[in-house]
Amino acid sequence: MASPKTVWIIATAPLLVVVLWLLLDSPSEVMEQKAQEPQALSSFPLMELPSCRQAGGLCGLYNGEFKVAFAITPDGQLRISSSQSLDYVLVGLASAGDQKPDVAQPVDVETRDRWVFNFEVVPESTDRLRLVTVVDQTTWFGEASLTFLSPGN
Repeated sequence: MASPKTVWIIATAPLLVVVLWLLLDSPSEVMEQKAQEPQALSSFPLMELPSCRQAGGLCGLYNGEFKVAFAITPDGQLRISSSQSLDYVLVGLASAGDQKPDVAQPVDVETRDRWVFNFEVVPESTDRLRLVTVVDQTTWFGEASLTFLSPGN
């Protein structure tokens, strides 16, 4: 013969299931919910490579697998190359006479992994480069020292 506790548990179990079901709401409503679209763009900072702060070095920005390298020619043309195709590139200078941000142009419209920008005034090694890129609704932004423009020893 079963103990009184066992009989009580077996008798009240269905009642507990119904109460829990009502408290937690019906499972069909959970399955009817749809995924929501992102409300805003994702945004991630880019870190400066240590070589940007060394004279005669190379320079670039990175965050995980996303990398952007750049060089500036003697006539002030910024050449940007990326590990991914970029949708948009915005370039600016932080200096005594800040240059307002402007849009860089892709070298190849198909691959969009190389971009160029012509500065109005050739940047100096004391300036800082500001860069914003967009890739598949994700914004990547960073700032880098232009010390690497100084001739190395």
